[in-house]
Amino acid sequence: MKTPWGLYSPIVGGFALMTILSFVKAPESTLFWWLLAMTIFLIISFLRRCFIIDLDKKHIKVRQGLFGIGDTILIDNQEGFTVHEMKQLFITTNVSLMARYVNNKGKYREIQLAQGISKKMIQNLLNEVEEILSNEHQG
Repeated sequence: MKTPWGLYSPIVGGFALMTILSFVKAPESTLFWWLLAMTIFLIISFLRRCFIIDLDKKHIKVRQGLFGIGDTILIDNQEGFTVHEMKQLFITTNVSLMARYVNNKGKYREIQLAQGISKKMIQNLLNEVEEILSNEHQG
């Protein structure tokens, strides 16, 4: 699956630009160091995330965020997918792809697989995931 650079690039680029501007305009200010730390945390957060469908081991591996601990979902325990959309004043601010599954203790759980600002992007990802999983069940 393709890496979604559309949301990530403007955010990191904006923080990097603000970091450079704060260093040039006010090098003695601590704002530069805060912005630099935020930019580094954003980059690390993006590089740490993963969403892997391993058909050989029959599981889906997910990890989101800077301190996110990875979780593994067995494909056989997976119950379905949902798309959650958050709106503020008629503007979509966040769209998440969630997976519902049964854990080892028999309890139903939901985990976030991906997020973005476009429902179309998440729907395309969901279609791709369902195609991969349906090909596995047919084969």
